[in-house]
Amino acid sequence: MSYSEQTSHRRRPARGKRRKQHFFLNIFIVVLIIAGLYLLGTSSIFDVKNFSVEGNAHFTTAQVIELAGVPKGKNIFTVRVSQIEERLETDPYVRSAQAKWDLPDAIAISLDERTEEVLVASGESVLVLNFDGTILRADEAGSKLPLVVGLTPQAPVPGQPLKVNEADLLKPSLDFFQLMSLHDFFAERLDVTAVVPRAYILDTLYIEGSLKDIEDNIDELKKVVADLLGKGIERGKINVTNTGACSFTPDDPAALDAAVAETSPEDPASSESLPESLPESE
Repeated sequence: MSYSEQTSHRRRPARGKRRKQHFFLNIFIVVLIIAGLYLLGTSSIFDVKNFSVEGNAHFTTAQVIELAGVPKGKNIFTVRVSQIEERLETDPYVRSAQAKWDLPDAIAISLDERTEEVLVASGESVLVLNFDGTILRADEAGSKLPLVVGLTPQAPVPGQPLKVNEADLLKPSLDFFQLMSLHDFFAERLDVTAVVPRAYILDTLYIEGSLKDIEDNIDELKKVVADLLGKGIERGKINVTNTGACSFTPDDPAALDAAVAETSPEDPASSESLPESLPESE
């Protein structure tokens, strides 16, 4: 065996020893990194201290935080935002919720809320609904929201879509009030009990016609109602047909004649009479 071969043979154990040392050193470094990250992650720096809430109108910020169910001081990395969203969305007023970590110490929550839009009569009380048909709560008929009468609710449960016996009338009724809202035209009550629905502008003044005919002619009807109220006429029926023709039948023809007679030719505004489509009486 040559000298170089003998030298190489003697060095092999030392080289293997260095490899072992490097291996254990690498493991030690990895353990140190993991331990450091653990200590950092569990540090009070990442304890939940703050919340930000947006999109809430029905709920106060404090109520949203309470519904979220995350106590202050909880480590943020142990907070599952999906659970926060699920808790919030169990409330009927919350259509959807989004939550996220806002490092190092805050939870950010964003809500899309349902609003109270329509009442549906249910026995001695009323159900408060959103336009999407979701039941928000039951009320003792004390709200001033527009009311639908003539529907028969089936075992209503807050947070669930309303089901009624007259299924073909529910969505058109909700759509009707949504359209009225978009046109800034208010009806206090919609009665779908009869074959031909009645939309009450006042207790004594109503529009009679199919919901489709009313919706198709809503701008004209808005003008007609404004004209009648401007003349102090608050009693009677406005009829609308599928041709778009509107006619008015007063409860008291004499009162209508008196209201029209009060306008004098000297007053430029008074020369305007009821629209041609509204005969003085039938």
